[in-house]
Amino acid sequence: MGVLARQLLQKFEYEQSVLKITSITEELIDSNKASSLGMFSMYMAHEINNALHLSQGYTACVIKSNSQDSLIPLLTSIQKMNKGIAKIVSGIKLYSRNAKDDLFERTSVKLIMEETKALCQERFKNNDIAYTTALPDEELFIDCHASEIVQVLLNLINNAVDAVATVSDKWIRAQVKLVGDQVEFSISNCGEAIPPEVAKKWMTPFFTTKRQGKGTGLGLHISKSIIEFHSGNFFFDKDLPTRFGFTLPLKK
Repeated sequence: MGVLARQLLQKFEYEQSVLKITSITEELIDSNKASSLGMFSMYMAHEINNALHLSQGYTACVIKSNSQDSLIPLLTSIQKMNKGIAKIVSGIKLYSRNAKDDLFERTSVKLIMEETKALCQERFKNNDIAYTTALPDEELFIDCHASEIVQVLLNLINNAVDAVATVSDKWIRAQVKLVGDQVEFSISNCGEAIPPEVAKKWMTPFFTTKRQGKGTGLGLHISKSIIEFHSGNFFFDKDLPTRFGFTLPLKK
């Protein structure tokens, strides 16, 4: 076989290996996303069902009411419930859509945080976790695949929920701030300090400290890949409180 033929063959084999690795990576991302979506969908179904029952109850009261004065608060409650349901459904639609072939879109950071909170609200309530969000006063926008940024935030929040499981006064804090020409997202929690030997392996694929069936060991690795695809940086603070986060450029 001539030199040129060998070079062409090597080039072909290299390209095939790259395509295979890319395909496997995409499958892992989709698998991790589907697993997270299934878990959060369970909580959301419960939350939506509760809201619908309340809305139906208020509607029945309106139908039976003979007093004009009592109608306004009942109708206001129904309207509030319907808005809550719409926000939850919007969050699920945003998270579940496939954005791989989409162009980056200019997206409100506030909207991303609101959609993320809507997907987690029921889990916070069921686990008695105080969740707070700190946003800058100015409205910030970033060029991104919003569904993938929500996926990263959900992965970090999911880990934080597990980290505070044994703490009596549970809290998780989401913060967004402007740092130069970067937007910094972070999720802090009141869990125990992460041992150095564990911290070294956080980004290793399939490494997990969760019991069997609870984690795949892919969440942080995939999250880091998504952020790097967005030209951002993923970080972890070793000092308490435990804080994971990432930075994204204001403009891509």
